[in-house]
Amino acid sequence: MFASLPPTVQRTLLAQAGGATIEDVLKTSASRKTIYQIYFENYWVFPPLSVAADGSVLNPDGSVAVGAPGEIGGVFTGGGAAGMSLNDLPPKIVKAIQQRAPESEIKSITK
Repeated sequence: MFASLPPTVQRTLLAQAGGATIEDVLKTSASRKTIYQIYFENYWVFPPLSVAADGSVLNPDGSVAVGAPGEIGGVFTGGGAAGMSLNDLPPKIVKAIQQRAPESEIKSITK
């Protein structure tokens, strides 16, 4: 299901839920705006996520909760040599990093 989503939605999904298993995706259109409602297998850890086509995370009322993340390629790096990757971090940590340093590059992550 992940591969069928637009790249902007994929980036947001990775930023918000990392490698969480997707159970279902519903695509809807409201007020000429495409919205992806993403449901996760572990719903008690990852509640449903509403994402606009531009990658913005939406509140239940449709307002923007978190703006669309930037390109993953140049923003986040690190991995095997550093011990951990961005996908190993909890979604709240990833969100905090993106809010506080959206244009920064992560050279390493250690636990």
